[in-house]
Amino acid sequence: AAAQAAQAARAGATMMNTQQSAMMAAGNTRRSMNPNCNLFIYYVPRGWTDQEMANAFAPFGNLVSASVYKDKESGEPKGYGFVSYEDPASAQLAIAHMNGFQVDGRRLKVEIKKPRSAPYSG
Repeated sequence: AAAQAAQAARAGATMMNTQQSAMMAAGNTRRSMNPNCNLFIYYVPRGWTDQEMANAFAPFGNLVSASVYKDKESGEPKGYGFVSYEDPASAQLAIAHMNGFQVDGRRLKVEIKKPRSAPYSG
């Protein structure tokens, strides 16, 4: 399944339903309300777009969002991104298949997104 996901991302094929595709086209960066559905993706290939990220992770469940983060000034990808699913089982399936998967010479690291620490109030 991971090989199929990476192949789909490289080929630019979409495996999402129409609603998901429209959501990605709109640049939606929503997160699931359940923190166990939100993934942090490290070592994203430099050429990947939000759509390629979505294509790679769509086979594992219904996506809420997928985004590759870019530098605000240069517009260059920062090498990481986020994927959110509707349910935790899909997120766990994505971790099982995509963590350690090599794409374009980079080995993805996929894990549950850690919540931001509360600001220091000393």
